[in-house]
Amino acid sequence: MDPEPSPEEIMRQQEEKLRDKYGDLKPKKKLIHKDVKYFDSADYSLQQQDKEHHKGEEDVRALPVKMGASPPKHPKSRFPGVQ
Repeated sequence: MDPEPSPEEIMRQQEEKLRDKYGDLKPKKKLIHKDVKYFDSADYSLQQQDKEHHKGEEDVRALPVKMGASPPKHPKSRFPGVQ
């Protein structure tokens, strides 16, 4: 009987069969390059909206607080002596 082939030998045989069937396949190019900032126009729009949203918040934070005292919780009764 033939001795059982090693896992490396099995892998080499399978790779050889695939190479014969499909030829040498080159690795695929990356679909998204590193220098691309946005995946699509929706991502760009969301980022622009986020910038505008935060810009408004910074303006509000820079304003001085001009709040006065809060009004009383219970208004005075129209009838004296009744609460």
